Amino acid sequence: MRQLLYLTGYEYRKMLRRKSLWLSFWGCFLIVLFSGSVFFFGSTYVEGEKVYSKQEGLKMEAEASKELEGRVMDAALLREYKKDFAEYSALELGTTLLPENYKEMQEKYLPSILLEFWSMKALGEAENIEDVRESHRAYLRERLEKKELSQEEINWHIQEEKKQDTYIWQTNSGCERFLALQQSTLFFIGIVLVIGTAPLFAQERSCGADALLLTSKLGKEKTGRAKLLAGFSFSLVVSLFFYLSLLLELFLLYGQGDLQAVMQTLPDLAHVSYAFSVGQMLLLIVGCSLLSECLLAAVVMFCSSKMTSAFGPVVIGLLLVMLNLLAAERFQDMGIFTMVWNAIPVIFGSVSSVFSDYLLNINGFLLPAFIYTPLIYLPFFVILWVGARRNLHLPPYSDGRLRCHGHGA
Repeated sequence: MRQLLYLTGYEYRKMLRRKSLWLSFWGCFLIVLFSGSVFFFGSTYVEGEKVYSKQEGLKMEAEASKELEGRVMDAALLREYKKDFAEYSALELGTTLLPENYKEMQEKYLPSILLEFWSMKALGEAENIEDVRESHRAYLRERLEKKELSQEEINWHIQEEKKQDTYIWQTNSGCERFLALQQSTLFFIGIVLVIGTAPLFAQERSCGADALLLTSKLGKEKTGRAKLLAGFSFSLVVSLFFYLSLLLELFLLYGQGDLQAVMQTLPDLAHVSYAFSVGQMLLLIVGCSLLSECLLAAVVMFCSSKMTSAFGPVVIGLLLVMLNLLAAERFQDMGIFTMVWNAIPVIFGSVSSVFSDYLLNINGFLLPAFIYTPLIYLPFFVILWVGARRNLHLPPYSDGRLRCHGHGA
């Protein structure tokens, strides 16, 4: 064990000496932090005239949300603010809505705007709502039928929605921003992991140092384990550092909110069925993202173990990461293809992939994506782990001697 830890530390020292790793790490980290604060800067303009700053807008939004704080999100609440939203909708820019009164009108009608925005996400275009939860289930059923889910899947989602607690309005601006940034955060973490893990095997093979390591008393087994342990632990540490730093920034700028609140109170998750709190949702997304990033690292290390240069693994890893840039929405209504797409490393961990509507049916047992995707990952981890270790081998020289840089050892 002591030798394994020593070898792992040696791999870390080699990684941390690479300037490319530090450049990618700090570059991506600063971009992620900047993206977290971008909502905090700038101004809102109407007809070319500044009406208020983004900071003032966030304060207005917080005050409006505070007015709704703790209210049960039922039909009575929607009816109470429906008249206000109708009045706001009747305002016309350039006549009744001018730069001079824009801020005043926003402050007056913002609670009804926030509530209407949530209602559209959770209930669709439902009219004359008598029971919010029944309307939510009806909209859920309508959505799932359009996606052509089986009746068993639809019933599973309906029963799951019924398990959820009462919808009570809570301010969770920090969590809302986190969800908006989740896909880009996966992307930037992926870049750092590719740059960090690609040279683990290939760099030593390119200079012949692998032969010296494999014939030492430490041998192939411990050397392979140390490299893989360094790669996976590096992936976990970097991913956690990014996520914890981003969440800390968002909570400081926009507030932590109530982590016990029902996750459907967040507009981006208002349409789903899963019975989790906001805090549980955050843990689930971060946990799935860590698995996703570790599988990316496993793929890169496997490629690194089969190549004589780090360039190939970097290219393959970055191509995988680039898939994250494709508009995920276009692949969310395509049945089995959607399930495969959402399981790809760096894509799994996004909000749409973790809380996908599609379920995996195994002998009558229906499993959601956040359960079946990690189960699918397990054999891939084993295959890539074993494959990377087996690819550590001595180069076959005809005279049986070791050579480094073309000279006899």
